[in-house]
Order: sequence, then structure tokens, then C-alpha cells
Amino acid sequence: GCATTAPLALFSTQIYPELPAVLVTLILLLRVDPRWLLPTSGATSVAGATSVWELGSLTLMVGTLPFLHPRYAPLAALLGLGLLWQARGSAGYRGMGAVAAGGGICLAALVAHNLSFSGDWLGNFRPGSAWDADALSPGTWLMSMPGHWIHATKGLALNAPWFFIAVVPGVVALAARRDRRLLLAAALYLTTAVVNGLHPDWTFGYGLPVRFLVTALPALALCAAEGLNSIRRSPWLGVLLCGALAVSWDAIGIALQIPELAFEGEHLPLASVAGFYPLGVHGFLPTVDRLIWVDLLVWATAALSVTAPVWRRAPRSLRGAVLPTMAIVLALLIPALWGLSEGATERLGTSVSPQLKGVTEGRIEGHTTLHSTYRNFRESNTGVRREDGTYATDRNSQMGTLVAYFMPIQPPGLYRIIARDVVADGEQAAYVSLQRTPAALQSWTERLRFPIGVGEDGTFRFDYYHERLRFGFLHFLYDGAGALQIGETTQDFHARRLPLRLEKVARLDVSDTTGSPALPSQLAPGRYLARFHLSGGALWTLTQRQPVPVKMAVVVTDGAELPSENLQPWFESRRRMTDISTKSGAVAAQREVLAAPWWASVPVLGGDAYELSFRVRQQGLVWFLFQYYGPADLNLREVVVYRQHLDME
Repeated sequence: GCATTAPLALFSTQIYPELPAVLVTLILLLRVDPRWLLPTSGATSVAGATSVWELGSLTLMVGTLPFLHPRYAPLAALLGLGLLWQARGSAGYRGMGAVAAGGGICLAALVAHNLSFSGDWLGNFRPGSAWDADALSPGTWLMSMPGHWIHATKGLALNAPWFFIAVVPGVVALAARRDRRLLLAAALYLTTAVVNGLHPDWTFGYGLPVRFLVTALPALALCAAEGLNSIRRSPWLGVLLCGALAVSWDAIGIALQIPELAFEGEHLPLASVAGFYPLGVHGFLPTVDRLIWVDLLVWATAALSVTAPVWRRAPRSLRGAVLPTMAIVLALLIPALWGLSEGATERLGTSVSPQLKGVTEGRIEGHTTLHSTYRNFRESNTGVRREDGTYATDRNSQMGTLVAYFMPIQPPGLYRIIARDVVADGEQAAYVSLQRTPAALQSWTERLRFPIGVGEDGTFRFDYYHERLRFGFLHFLYDGAGALQIGETTQDFHARRLPLRLEKVARLDVSDTTGSPALPSQLAPGRYLARFHLSGGALWTLTQRQPVPVKMAVVVTDGAELPSENLQPWFESRRRMTDISTKSGAVAAQREVLAAPWWASVPVLGGDAYELSFRVRQQGLVWFLFQYYGPADLNLREVVVYRQHLDME
């Protein structure tokens, strides 16, 4: 659980000082004799580090922590005391001398580093350097200590609720037995989480959730292990723990699809549990909320409900019936207690996920619609931005991008894009790019083309539907002729999955073709899905920085004539957005995909990378284009076309 849920699963690929700090802590704990923590273990020989050289090396390793940040100085001091205790029992005065010498070397190196770097022997330890001069404020603990757990987007209890269910009973069990391991856990938590909570910006600013508790993981893991040992005696609490672990893994699953989504906890509203219960309403945001007694009362009640069944000192008769019943009653009181909060209604309105479902006549449905206004990420390279905010071409405009927008992260659902104050002469088009990664990293994209048509009210509207979590970008392109003007652009998102039924209508065999095939098929009006089945393997391209992509496209003629010779410019283009916006003559594909070649070697999950949905408005010829010119042995085997039917009750 610790390795596969937040925070470690989120930070394992990041470069933050918390990771080497927690690694040093774990190494040291493994090399310290645990007999003083477990006096009844029966061990007679000295365990842990016994060599003078090993003790000195461990000291030097601990001495690197203050170089990372001043907040690690208390942790380094605690680990240094642990090493000194270990040296006293395993190597005597020689070992203690090695620890002291190593500590002196690290301290001298730190002072020398500070003097050479800043001319101040205190360096970033001086108030006003790494932290503001008045930054350290014990009053911050009133918000930060509970906030480490119940911050609405970064709190541990909301990102990985299994920790709450496992750690709280573990602390109670250790305290009930007066186990010395609780002292170690408390000391580690004090020198990590509590020290982090001193700073007014204890949330660590814009970043991934639960960063402030990464270094406290050894303390949490120690308590969680004891809690799990107690929970296995309570069946209903074990079921609750399994559910909480599933919620924790589900949140990580969302973050794995688009890791950037996890920053500021924006992945939480898309988790499965958010579709049925707004878990985020039980957290608070220190920038807009104030922590009130009801929040603490709710979580204190939850803590009592998970500790009651594992209270070992209670009589057997109470453990069998009364305490589990009390736990259930306390759990049922939580929503009612939270409803007493003055800001409950307001917080509920801002924390509800667009995926939240309601029950109507016994059916579970979701119909939430969100409205967003776009912000542009690229200024026009072919027009001008007017004072009223519109973008427009002028007499000097050439073929290119008039304006491009960031779209909000695109969850599965229905979308309607509305551009206002639109003027469009000629064959202008808008492109929606749905991407697995930011464009700066890889070129993988699914691109949708929409011809720009202006309604009577001066707006341009188009709808689309997709079923995967993606980045979104919107480009308005000018073809170099006529005029184009785009005003404010907004998006309406309807969080609903459509019950689409697939009917196989065509199978295009490419065994008789050579090179890059272009396959025609006559299709009636309707919505379709084309699946490109590939043969060969390209898993080794996963290690390449930017492997040659697999190109696929669907060209819908809607009854018009389109000779195969006109498709050649598509094969000659790399199909990047810059190629589409600046080069004329290429066929206008309704949908096209640039996909990684190694998806062909990934079973189950890789198939959806090579499929495109499209729409035929008038019966006519549809061209299916495919090209891969990379070094891998990858070929198109067949294209299977399905008609999509919407089954609505």
C-alpha cells in the first residue's frame, strides 16, 4: 500500500529532496539495533551496524540531509542520535568516535559550502534565505497538522484513505500496549511532518498531493503495520480497509493516465468514488476555507469508528457486539455532523465532481454540465488580436494558425464548443487535438477536423464525444484565402458516457496491398468506428526518445469525387499541426491519429490506440489511410469498420 498509493507512487518519478531523505531514513532504520524497541524479542546478539567503517559511512549519509533543505536538520539530528546509540552498544567508544568524526566532517562541509556559495556561514539556514524571516510560526500548526490529512486536494486521508483506516488503529494499539515503537514513530513524525507544518506555506505550493508527508512515511508505515495486524481481527473493518485501498488505487490509476492531472489534486474529481460520493467535501482549502470545529469533529468521529472494534482491553462481550455496533453508529453520524457546518452547502457546491451520479426512478445517472472559457496559448501568426479580444485576419495574412487554445483536461463525455463573433469566408477549419501527453514531449494525438460554418447569430458550434481522458488543444486555421475572425470561445462539457452498440459492417483486407495502403469503402450515413489491426512487434521502440509514429486517417467524401491520387500529399506529410496549418494541397481528413508504435505490442490496453470514430453524412466513398515508415517490423493487417448505434431507453 505504501509503495502503490499516494504519496510515494506519485513522487517516485519526481526529483524532490523528500525522496533521498526518506531513503536515508529507511536505510538507517534497517541498520539500527531494534532491541530497545522490542525488549521481549529474545535476541541476544547485537544487530544492525557493528563496523566502525559502516557507522562512519552511515553518519556521512545522514549528514547530507541538511544540504537538501534546512527543514531536514531536525531529522538529521534524530537519526544522528540513533546512530550514536547504535555505536554505543555495538562498537563502544571507537564506534561513537566514528559517528562524532563523521558528524564533524559533515558540519564543516556544510559551513564551507555556505561560505563559498553565499559568503554567510549559516547560508540558507539564516532566516530570510530558504524561508522568510518571519516564516516559522507555531500558530500555523492549528491549520497544518490537521491539513496534512484533510486538505481537500492534498490531504493524505482524501488521496489515500487506507492510511487513515490503518494508521489510526495502529496508533491506538501501540499506545494501549505502551509499545516503545510508538516513541520512534512519534519522533520521526515530529521531525518531519510537524517541522514541515511550521511554515505558513505548509502545502508546499503548486505540486503533487501529500508532499509534506513523504518523509513521514516510515512513521506512518510503522503504525499502519500494527493497525493491519489489529484490523485482521475485525471482519467489517477489513472490508472497509479493502474499499479504502481500492479508492486509493483508483486515484493513482487516474493519475497514471495523465500524470500532470495529479498536480493540486485535480485527478480526485475524476476518480470512481467521486461519481457516487463527494469525498472532497470533508476536506478544506486553507486559501478559501477556515478549519472549523465541525471538520475536526467529523474526522474525530471517523477515527473513533475505526478504533472501536480493535480496542483490545475491552471485555470480550463488548468486543463481540457493542463496540462494532458503536463503530457503525458513529460512522452513520458523520454526514449529519458535517451538515452542521456553516459552510457545508457552499463547500458542497464547489467540491462536487462532474461525474457525480444521481438516482432517478431506481436508475443511476449522471447529467452534470460544466461551462469553461478558453485561454489562448499561442498568439496568431497570421492575423491580429483586436482590442475587443477577437482574432482576425487582414490583407497581409497568409496560411497559418489564427489562434490556438488550451482546453481543460478532457474527461470522457460530450462536448460542445462555441465560438462567438465569427466571420468565415472560404474553406476554414477548426481542429481539436486530444493527446495522451503534452505536445512538447511526444506527438501522439487524435485529431478531429470541423469545417467552420457561421450561424445566424454569428456563432460557430460543433459537438464531439470521446471516451478517454486526454489533454485538449483547439486550433483555428486560416487557409490563406477569404477572411476569418474568431471571438470568445467556450466549452460546455456533459459528463456522460453514451451506450454505444457496435455492428460490424466491413472488413478491409490489406494482404494484397504494398507500401502505405489507402483503402476505399462505400458507407451509408451514420456514425462509425474503424479499428486498424497491426501485425509485427515494436516494443523495443519504447526506449526511443521520439519514435516514428504510426499514422492513420479517415477521409470522408460525403458523396464527392476524390481520386486516390489526391491522397498522396497526406502520405508525404508528417501530419504535425505545423504541417497542416502551413501546407496546402493535403487532403482534409475528418479524423486522424498519430500513435506510438509500441502500443501494437501491448495486449488488451494497446488496441484502442489504433481506432478512429467518424461520421458519414451522405452515402459515398470513405478512405482509410495508414502509414508507418519507422524501423520496426510493423504492418497493417486489416481494417474492421463498425457502425455505432446509440441505445437509449
